[in-house]
Amino acid sequence: MKKIYKALATKAYSRLRCIDSINESSNSDNIENWKKWTNRYEDEIDNIMRNHFPYGSGVDNGCTFNYEKSCGNRLVINSGYHCMNENGYYDGWVNFTVTLTPDLELDYKLNIRGNFGKYRHVKDYLYQIFDDSFSQNIGGDKWKIE
Repeated sequence: MKKIYKALATKAYSRLRCIDSINESSNSDNIENWKKWTNRYEDEIDNIMRNHFPYGSGVDNGCTFNYEKSCGNRLVINSGYHCMNENGYYDGWVNFTVTLTPDLELDYKLNIRGNFGKYRHVKDYLYQIFDDSFSQNIGGDKWKIE
């Protein structure tokens, strides 16, 4: 068993190593092989995002892994929260970014950024659900996604 944040970091780092290998290789067979591995890591990351990160309860568009900004020591997720006013009517969206970085004392730190305005109280809820998502255990043998 492995924590989701560690599995995501491992797969994000491995994906980047494949991309580096593609850029450095001159052999077309090797390039195709590295592209297959890159796609495989992306599929596994997308599967984790689909099955282990919030969807619904305000996070109505789900969560998207940001491949451009993520690496082995930084995971970035884009999402949005569907806000409701005091009368229970939808009142717009707050787009936000969740960034996870390593911390020697606490395993990791979460940072959630967005223009929350009058909905600042939502951040506490988001910290809780994303902390729960990142700290779940996943898979067995070689962190394979079932």
